[in-house]
Amino acid sequence: MRPRAILLSGLTLLLCLLCLPQCGGGGQPIAGGSPAYALALGQSATLIRDARITPDGGTVRVAQPGHALDGLTLTIGTFAYQAGTSVTLRAAAITGHSFGALLRPVTPLITLENDGQPIESGVMHLRIPVTTGDGEAPMALAYDARRGAVEVLSPLAVTDTSLTVGVTRLAPPVNLAAPGGTAGGLALFVAAVRESALPTVADSGLRPAAHGWQFPNVGSFITPGGQCLGWSCTALYHYLTRRGTSPILYGRYDNSAGGFPTPQCWQDDADAYRLAVAAQHAEDGVWWTYLQALPASTPRLDRLQALACRLAIHLTGEPQLVSLFNPGGRAHVTVAYRVAGDEIALADPEYPADDTRRLTVGDNGFGHYEAYYMLHYLSRSTAIRWEEIAELWGRFDGGQLGSDLFPRTRLEWRDGPGAWREVTGPLVTAADGIELRARVENVATPGWIAYTRAPQALDAAPVIERDQRVYPLAAGEQIIGVNILGIPDGQSDWHWVDFQWLTIRRP
Repeated sequence: MRPRAILLSGLTLLLCLLCLPQCGGGGQPIAGGSPAYALALGQSATLIRDARITPDGGTVRVAQPGHALDGLTLTIGTFAYQAGTSVTLRAAAITGHSFGALLRPVTPLITLENDGQPIESGVMHLRIPVTTGDGEAPMALAYDARRGAVEVLSPLAVTDTSLTVGVTRLAPPVNLAAPGGTAGGLALFVAAVRESALPTVADSGLRPAAHGWQFPNVGSFITPGGQCLGWSCTALYHYLTRRGTSPILYGRYDNSAGGFPTPQCWQDDADAYRLAVAAQHAEDGVWWTYLQALPASTPRLDRLQALACRLAIHLTGEPQLVSLFNPGGRAHVTVAYRVAGDEIALADPEYPADDTRRLTVGDNGFGHYEAYYMLHYLSRSTAIRWEEIAELWGRFDGGQLGSDLFPRTRLEWRDGPGAWREVTGPLVTAADGIELRARVENVATPGWIAYTRAPQALDAAPVIERDQRVYPLAAGEQIIGVNILGIPDGQSDWHWVDFQWLTIRRP
């Protein structure tokens, strides 16, 4: 069905502008905290109708000599759509807008639709013909007229006559309050943005010591390379959708294994840690596929990435995701929460609660941050399936997360040469010491490190059963924590599997 063009008269747009008091680049907050924006549009015209894309992929191209979009191409890779898809492209002139002097639309509003199928792998490359003036940079903005929402899309390449962005869904900007919807197609336009018109500082309000997780990016048995993506996505989702009822994330889910505060021990934050791991496990494939499409870094593209991040924070008032990587194959995801001039402040999973983490993008582009030499602004809808992040948070709230992802564990004990017994509750023994051992499903030689309640590690290195480690017991009651570990296939290091606290009473 052909959608109606959105037509706003000059008087209607003027009323919109008067009703949207300026707040940085935007207007009054909508649900979720973002300002609302309006476009006035002319009549919509169909430039491409039902262009068929086979499972082998293909290219959709606008061939309309003299039209502003002549030469636009949408390139779809092999197996992006396993059953193929059909693409329709419409365009409507932008006759007015509520962005003020911040930006100048230089293309019509482009609407791309398919038969509702989500992309299954890879990333679509949308190359848009565009020219800008001196001191201006091209930026592609996805637009949702129903919510007045915008999203700055991730730039992949830029020339003097075109801008290429990465697209993984032909759908409106993701609405985190109800992610997953695809109705309406992807509507976007390219604007010329003058950096000098942007405020020097764009700040989302997020702070690592309040709104990030308390545990570091230390790999688990399921994600031995780390869970920076899961850490960043789940923290960002909490900040944008759950902050009203749970203002502080840092430390809120401390020690789910024991129920008493252990702020100096992240290993017992089992539920929260599993949530980040589950998010990493769910999204890792999509993200890595997207990374394969990224071009080599250039100073001009680096500046465009930084400007996209700054503009996105300014327009939405929300934190953004930034990916860092190097040619050696290492990659990292952080949350950018503030931009001040050339500096981007990061909530970095490697450094929980550290508000000093910064990367700089100057006239010569991006130098490096830690071991990373390339950066990429990740637009909200590009590489993350937020409906899955929302589902994981729901399972987390219901206490149903992790049991189907990590291997099952069992902690056993004995206080002499007799049989091993499973730990099922508080232990009572008259012995002056006990042995412990861990069992992990399908792991031949699990290990563990024990902790006092303080907490202080009782073992300098992971212990295995043949070590016959005996833990001394004093009279009375004491608590010992056990971080169960395993070595994943193809790895040589121990990684987190589980954590349990046990109470021991010695009369």
